[in-house]
Amino acid sequence: MAGGLLCLCLAVVAAGCSTTRNLPEDEVLYTGVKKIQVLDTDKEVLRLADDALTEAKAAVSVAPNNSLFGSASLRSPLPVGLWVYNSFAKYKKGVGRWIFRHFAADPVFLSSVNPEVRAKVATNLLHDYGFSRGAVDFDTLPAGDRKAKLSYEISLGLPYYIDTIMYRSFSPGIDSLLRKAQGESYLRQGDLFSVENVQQERKRIQTLLRNRGYYFFESSALQFEADTVHGPGRISLRIS
Repeated sequence: MAGGLLCLCLAVVAAGCSTTRNLPEDEVLYTGVKKIQVLDTDKEVLRLADDALTEAKAAVSVAPNNSLFGSASLRSPLPVGLWVYNSFAKYKKGVGRWIFRHFAADPVFLSSVNPEVRAKVATNLLHDYGFSRGAVDFDTLPAGDRKAKLSYEISLGLPYYIDTIMYRSFSPGIDSLLRKAQGESYLRQGDLFSVENVQQERKRIQTLLRNRGYYFFESSALQFEADTVHGPGRISLRIS
């Protein structure tokens, strides 16, 4: 153990404090998220968007090397694992390879973080929560030799509320059951529209109909159509 610690200390000294010297060609070291800025200021919109923002921020928050407590922005000032990686990656055997295997940390590359894809995922999450005009953009910020940070901007846009709900093309028996149990629905007039609630409603209707004798009814047979032509921020929902 003492010998291993001594080797580690020697590795840190030999590293010359470089965290990028032996990175693969064309790779950039990701050093975390500098900021995630929400552009909207309306307090009511922000209150409604609390869950959506939590999900969107989680989608773009990737921990860099030597992250503190898994944070995307807080890092230890001593990136020992990267120092060892850059000093001992060239060794294929012997003590140098042993040090590399036991103490090196694989670099987190900007290419593996893939901010463009993460911004799209975060944007889709906003849409799922009813912020259909929401968008997430990113910037790549140079942070030294072959290093970069990321920053993100989140715009929620106008939230969409359910204006009307219509049942169409159901048999009289099913239509009657749906209307009688409408008070248990996950979709209510005046609520914020969300894809999550649509999925919950699919499951509820399937359970309801199967419990009433429609044993082979599948939720995949349901169609949900959202029409936004009735006014800004309003959705007319058709279920068939």
